[in-house]
Amino acid sequence: MEDQQNTASGVWPPPPTNLAQAMEEASPLATLEHFRVQSVWLVLFLTIITSGIYAVFWLRRQSLMINGLRPDLKISVVYANSVLGFAFLRTGLDFAGGFSDSASIDTWAKISDRFFGLLLLFLSFQVRAGLNSMLRVPKSDFYSFSGVYTWLFSVMYLQYKLNQNIRRWRGASRQV
Repeated sequence: MEDQQNTASGVWPPPPTNLAQAMEEASPLATLEHFRVQSVWLVLFLTIITSGIYAVFWLRRQSLMINGLRPDLKISVVYANSVLGFAFLRTGLDFAGGFSDSASIDTWAKISDRFFGLLLLFLSFQVRAGLNSMLRVPKSDFYSFSGVYTWLFSVMYLQYKLNQNIRRWRGASRQV
């Protein structure tokens, strides 16, 4: 009865207080505003210099961002932290293998390198799936992140596509 009186007298309910939720409901693409444009060449350079550690750090940062914007997606940050720890262990084995003539250290370094590659690929696909779910885009859409390119180029592709999506969304939102 009271709701009918408020509506009839021209009193509207208050606007939503959660701005992030209101933006996300208006357009899932608005969540792109929270991500930053970064040089793909810089990501590649830092990944090479740090022997892959920066790639894991980048994926972990994106996982935290996605979880903050869409808590329902819950990308495993524990897994990302585990891969980051393994990356440091692997780099230590590679470093030790360079100073030692031990065949066992070389063997463990090679095994850890391959295992790290698989862990990094799996984490890349988790972040890719999180980005696609967050943006709510079909696979054929321009904003969608490709699985093939993620498999081939991992973090470099994800950053490239993120840059492209942010720039396109900013350009489209200014035209409206």
